[in-house]
Amino acid sequence: MTVAGLTPSKHTVAPSDPGAAPVVCADMTISFGGPDHPTVAVTGEVDACNADRLRLAILGAAGRHGAQLEVDLAGVTFIDSTGLSAIADAALLLGPLPAGLVLCNVPRHVRRLLAIMDPGRRIEVRG
Repeated sequence: MTVAGLTPSKHTVAPSDPGAAPVVCADMTISFGGPDHPTVAVTGEVDACNADRLRLAILGAAGRHGAQLEVDLAGVTFIDSTGLSAIADAALLLGPLPAGLVLCNVPRHVRRLLAIMDPGRRIEVRG
Protein backbone atom coordinates (compact mmCIF):
# COMPACT_ATOMS: atom_id res chain seq x y z
CA MET A 1 0.00 0.00 0.00
CA THR A 2 1.33 3.44 -0.87
CA VAL A 3 0.33 6.26 1.43
CA ALA A 4 -0.51 9.42 -0.49
CA GLY A 5 1.03 11.75 2.09
CA LEU A 6 4.29 9.83 1.94
CA THR A 7 4.55 9.52 -1.82
CA PRO A 8 5.93 12.84 -2.95
CA SER A 9 6.57 13.44 -6.60
CA LYS A 10 9.30 15.71 -7.84
CA HIS A 11 8.41 19.14 -6.55
CA THR A 12 9.93 22.53 -5.93
CA VAL A 13 10.60 23.89 -2.47
CA ALA A 14 11.09 27.57 -1.87
CA PRO A 15 14.45 28.21 -0.21
CA SER A 16 14.65 30.08 3.08
CA ASP A 17 16.79 32.77 1.42
CA PRO A 18 14.52 34.84 -0.87
CA GLY A 19 17.37 35.45 -3.31
CA ALA A 20 18.26 31.76 -3.72
CA ALA A 21 17.04 29.52 -6.50
CA PRO A 22 14.23 27.04 -5.72
CA VAL A 23 15.27 23.53 -4.74
CA VAL A 24 13.93 20.58 -6.72
CA CYS A 25 13.23 17.62 -4.46
CA ALA A 26 13.93 14.10 -5.60
CA ASP A 27 11.29 11.47 -6.26
CA MET A 28 10.81 8.97 -3.47
CA THR A 29 8.06 6.45 -2.90
CA ILE A 30 7.39 4.74 0.41
CA SER A 31 5.13 1.71 0.66
CA PHE A 32 4.23 -0.51 3.58
CA GLY A 33 3.94 -4.29 3.95
CA GLY A 34 1.09 -6.05 5.68
CA PRO A 35 0.67 -6.54 9.43
CA ASP A 36 2.20 -10.03 9.33
CA HIS A 37 5.37 -8.71 7.67
CA PRO A 38 6.18 -5.16 8.85
CA THR A 39 8.12 -3.60 5.98
CA VAL A 40 8.81 -0.12 4.69
CA ALA A 41 9.92 -0.28 1.04
CA VAL A 42 11.67 2.77 -0.37
CA THR A 43 12.20 3.49 -4.06
CA GLY A 44 13.78 6.39 -5.90
CA GLU A 45 16.05 9.06 -4.51
CA VAL A 46 16.43 9.98 -0.84
CA ASP A 47 17.98 13.34 -0.08
CA ALA A 48 17.67 16.38 2.16
CA CYS A 49 14.26 17.27 0.71
CA ASN A 50 12.56 14.00 1.67
CA ALA A 51 14.71 12.43 4.40
CA ASP A 52 12.35 13.62 7.15
CA ARG A 53 9.44 11.91 5.40
CA LEU A 54 11.40 8.67 5.40
CA ARG A 55 12.27 8.98 9.11
CA LEU A 56 8.61 9.64 9.97
CA ALA A 57 7.42 6.74 7.80
CA ILE A 58 9.82 4.34 9.53
CA LEU A 59 8.87 5.51 13.01
CA GLY A 60 5.17 5.47 12.17
CA ALA A 61 5.30 1.93 10.78
CA ALA A 62 7.27 0.73 13.80
CA GLY A 63 4.74 2.33 16.12
CA ARG A 64 1.85 0.56 14.36
CA HIS A 65 3.50 -2.86 14.30
CA GLY A 66 5.53 -2.91 17.51
CA ALA A 67 7.80 -5.58 16.04
CA GLN A 68 11.03 -5.73 14.12
CA LEU A 69 10.69 -3.57 11.04
CA GLU A 70 12.39 -4.27 7.73
CA VAL A 71 13.38 -1.29 5.62
CA ASP A 72 13.72 -2.53 2.04
CA LEU A 73 16.11 -0.34 0.06
CA ALA A 74 16.19 -2.43 -3.15
CA GLY A 75 14.63 0.37 -5.19
CA VAL A 76 16.81 3.20 -3.90
CA THR A 77 18.71 4.71 -6.82
CA PHE A 78 20.38 7.48 -4.80
CA ILE A 79 20.76 8.32 -1.13
CA ASP A 80 22.81 11.06 0.47
CA SER A 81 24.06 11.53 4.01
CA THR A 82 20.77 13.09 5.16
CA GLY A 83 18.88 10.02 3.96
CA LEU A 84 21.21 7.68 5.80
CA SER A 85 21.08 9.92 8.86
CA ALA A 86 17.27 9.67 8.82
CA ILE A 87 17.55 5.87 8.83
CA ALA A 88 20.21 5.94 11.56
CA ASP A 89 18.13 8.30 13.72
CA ALA A 90 15.10 6.02 13.37
CA ALA A 91 17.24 2.98 14.24
CA LEU A 92 18.53 4.69 17.38
CA LEU A 93 15.04 5.71 18.47
CA LEU A 94 13.66 2.21 17.90
CA GLY A 95 16.47 0.58 19.86
CA PRO A 96 18.32 -2.67 19.35
CA LEU A 97 16.96 -5.88 17.86
CA PRO A 98 14.74 -7.80 18.15
CA ALA A 99 12.36 -4.81 18.15
CA GLY A 100 14.52 -2.45 16.10
CA LEU A 101 14.90 -2.07 12.37
CA VAL A 102 16.78 -4.10 9.80
CA LEU A 103 17.86 -2.85 6.39
CA CYS A 104 17.32 -5.42 3.66
CA ASN A 105 18.05 -5.65 -0.07
CA VAL A 106 20.62 -2.89 0.31
CA PRO A 107 22.17 -1.84 -3.02
CA ARG A 108 25.93 -1.76 -3.33
CA HIS A 109 26.13 2.05 -3.51
CA VAL A 110 24.18 2.32 -0.24
CA ARG A 111 26.39 -0.33 1.42
CA ARG A 112 29.47 1.74 0.57
CA LEU A 113 28.00 4.78 2.29
CA LEU A 114 26.92 2.71 5.29
CA ALA A 115 30.48 1.43 5.66
CA ILE A 116 31.63 5.05 5.98
CA MET A 117 28.78 6.40 8.10
CA ASP A 118 28.24 3.37 10.33
CA PRO A 119 31.68 1.77 10.77
CA GLY A 120 30.60 0.14 14.06
CA ARG A 121 27.73 -1.58 12.23
CA ARG A 122 25.07 -0.43 14.68
CA ILE A 123 22.45 -0.70 11.93
CA GLU A 124 21.59 -4.32 11.07
CA VAL A 125 21.88 -5.14 7.36
CA ARG A 126 20.56 -8.29 5.69
CA GLY A 127 20.69 -9.21 2.03
